[in-house]
Amino acid sequence: LAAGALALVNRAGRTLSGSLGGGLLAVLGLAASTTFWAQATTANVRMPTAFALTLALAGLTALWLTPERRGALATTGFGLGLMTSHHPSTIFLAAVLGLAALWATWRGNGRGSRLAWLILPAALPFVAWLYFPLNANGVGAPANLATLDGFLQHITARGFGGDMLGFANARELPERWPVLLQL
Repeated sequence: LAAGALALVNRAGRTLSGSLGGGLLAVLGLAASTTFWAQATTANVRMPTAFALTLALAGLTALWLTPERRGALATTGFGLGLMTSHHPSTIFLAAVLGLAALWATWRGNGRGSRLAWLILPAALPFVAWLYFPLNANGVGAPANLATLDGFLQHITARGFGGDMLGFANARELPERWPVLLQL
């Protein structure tokens, strides 16, 4: 997934700069970052999110330059949907990138007539959420996954309320500041 993310960053860099050097510089910038390297060399939930984000960005850069491309719309939408369905904390980033995709679509010919090419691929990854209630009695499943509240708690990741960004008061912030700076 990390290699795929780097390949997508290369593509976006080449698309925006029009040169192989621009793509390689973008790849080096990401690959050399401490956080990306640390996540790329371990099994974790962040690499699928990074891959989905770079998929959306590669689609968005192609869409930005050629708003008529349905494939770019579908790639952007699928990347945004995959990113958000996998890690709900990315919803704000997905909203901004989604608005950029909508603007690129409306500024092109057709004035939004291809909107389904963005929305349907974005909705597709959420079909996987149907698995959660179906697996409600499975090994390791939360006790209340079959209920609406349990399902919502699971998909919004409310169980991670005590993580880095879930601090309860300002007094705890200094302890977490070094990690926040690295993020």
